[in-house]
Amino acid sequence: SPGVLLSARGAEHPALQFKEPQHRIRVHLEDMAAGPGGRVLWDAVYNLGGTETLKPLAAAQGGMRPTMDLFCPPPAGPPHWYALKVTREGGAGAAGPGSLGAAFAARRRPAEDFI
Repeated sequence: SPGVLLSARGAEHPALQFKEPQHRIRVHLEDMAAGPGGRVLWDAVYNLGGTETLKPLAAAQGGMRPTMDLFCPPPAGPPHWYALKVTREGGAGAAGPGSLGAAFAARRRPAEDFI
């Protein structure tokens, strides 16, 4: 599964580090505590060009929600569950569609790490 790296201020999204080179990937992040079906915070397609890293300033080439929604649950609110799924998209250089990994995280306060 991909590693999630914290990014500097001004970044569009977190950086993702993979074990092997990737080409086209889809990143999908949902807040599962937002009700039935969750709330999509980020759904974007990127072309990594055969590298192992999605850089924090990389521009999306498509997706349902190519700009990641920033989120910060209130400290006094209920815990939120986040599901991050990364899949390989078809296209030149791709090994074919398939899951590259998934991660789930709970977060109660903004000061806690995402993953």
